Amino acid sequence: MTSTLLVLKLFLTPVLIGGASVAQRMLGTHAAGLLVGLPLTAGPLAWFIAWEQGTKFASTAAASNLLGLLPLTAFCIAYAWSAGRGAWPVATVAGVIAYLVIGALSLALSLSLMLGFVLVLFVLGIARKAVPQAARVSTPGHPPAWDIPVRMLVATGIVLALTHLAPTLGPQLTGLLAPFPVFTGTLTIFTHRSHGFPEAHRLLRGVIEGSFAYAVFFLVLACSLPRYGVGAAFFLAVLSSMGCQFALANRSFRSKREFPPQGVD
Repeated sequence: MTSTLLVLKLFLTPVLIGGASVAQRMLGTHAAGLLVGLPLTAGPLAWFIAWEQGTKFASTAAASNLLGLLPLTAFCIAYAWSAGRGAWPVATVAGVIAYLVIGALSLALSLSLMLGFVLVLFVLGIARKAVPQAARVSTPGHPPAWDIPVRMLVATGIVLALTHLAPTLGPQLTGLLAPFPVFTGTLTIFTHRSHGFPEAHRLLRGVIEGSFAYAVFFLVLACSLPRYGVGAAFFLAVLSSMGCQFALANRSFRSKREFPPQGVD
């Protein structure tokens, strides 16, 4: 690992996560989910892996990262279904179990990139309907002062750990582990505790909708890395995913499904 890459890891990751967390407090619960759905951790991780392990390795990891949305979606559905029937610890356990089970099954899948992409889109479409619509909640939230710094530290730790272990784990397992719901879980638990399960449902619906842009990012990245190299591939992936996310957010705002900010992180 070069010193330059280490500096980037220690600087870029917390800046991205910290900036996203501040934006979440300004935009409200559903928009927070849309932001969390972006590859804010997995994207920088893929960048570092591409520079350290090469484009072939990174392309394979990106394809596996795409399939990693299957266990992440399972977490969202299991948490949402359990949240209305129990407290956040019960919902968290159900979500983690669902993630691990579907993640193990995903490792056994042998699909082409495009078939995997179609499967992910299908599952996300089903998940969007499976998570209940939530009624408006107006209870204000008061996030603790340590919340954003802790997220930044956790995100940096994940990037450092996974990039360090990437050669041992291999591209497939690295890609599947990258979307582990650390931030989704943390944000959902906080929202559930502070505002109840309806707001947690709204957040999880936002995560699922934001995951469409995540899928587009890694589809474009997996296709572009071997052909265009690291810089151009990431430029195309970011541009494509942001276009997808803008379309989703614009549709959400136009349909008035995003309520005014409530101070929820």
